[in-house]
Amino acid sequence: MRVYLLGAGASYGYDPTLPSILRPPLTDEFFVKGVEWGILVEDRYPTLVSRLKSEFLWQGSGGSGDLDRIRKDIEPFLAKICNEFEKGEPGAQALLGEVTYYILDLLKRYIIGGVNRFDCYRRLALSYLDAPFYVVTLNYDVLLESAANAVRLSYCYGEPVLPKAIPIAKLHGSISWLNPIGRAIAIGGLRAGDIASVSRYIYSNRFEVGKPLFLSVQAVANITDFDVVHSGSNYYEPIIVPPQGEFKDYRKFKIIEGIWRWAEDIFAFADEIVIIGSSLRKEDSRLWSLISRLKAGTKLTIVNPHVEDLAKRVLEVNSKLQLSDTFYDFKTFTKTL
Repeated sequence: MRVYLLGAGASYGYDPTLPSILRPPLTDEFFVKGVEWGILVEDRYPTLVSRLKSEFLWQGSGGSGDLDRIRKDIEPFLAKICNEFEKGEPGAQALLGEVTYYILDLLKRYIIGGVNRFDCYRRLALSYLDAPFYVVTLNYDVLLESAANAVRLSYCYGEPVLPKAIPIAKLHGSISWLNPIGRAIAIGGLRAGDIASVSRYIYSNRFEVGKPLFLSVQAVANITDFDVVHSGSNYYEPIIVPPQGEFKDYRKFKIIEGIWRWAEDIFAFADEIVIIGSSLRKEDSRLWSLISRLKAGTKLTIVNPHVEDLAKRVLEVNSKLQLSDTFYDFKTFTKTL
């Protein structure tokens, strides 16, 4: 069985013809894209904006020179804030909470539309009809899900895998999954849609008092602050594991723990692994552990602009893999499907 491992580069490169604003962010574009969309503003994310200004001397404008100040890799930045949180420094919890909602706010804007364009995700989804596969992804977005819908397929996030449903194991959660945390932490006087106030409470708290809410692709695209925060006792938090380096917390949500167990089973029966657009950071020790346990002889295909470096690192971790093919971009790879 072929297994795809998708990273941020897959979503970024799924359609090279798109204008920059419509291409999902790489890890150093999360803040820049928010400014370009007009959502990274102080009244929505006060703690995050304040920290970006003090940390990187950002003036808060959309000018190219000023934007370059916040063209920073989000992962080490958030890891630094997590370290501050563990030391009890003020503002860290609020910032980390704001980032969780910010990721939903930003990535909901990237949805595949129309029925006639054959971008990489649609080509990948269509290939499922000829040769079924599993997907393990590090991405929060719903681009693959929307591609499946566009070609009249479905998708699932666990077993059993129904006919014509692409199985997708989302190791870091999804912007389409929401946890009804409001029933556990009531906030008096909270106004509907007040994301900034809710953000102060969610990072360090672990409450699952109801079943997760799974949104359709269209519901994700249309979601508003008022859908996420109804009142002080009825609001949701996104079920995602933010990019926090070694501080990633996979135990906060039971569904994430279950997804990881499923991914272990998927990797165990894989006889081919195709890595698309993932840099495989050294901090992702749990993912590297999965790769190290792939069975001997498993075929390895790598799709990455830095393919030689990634192939070397993967084979150093598991020398029993068989390097089958390499590609520098997603589009070239999909021509083989």
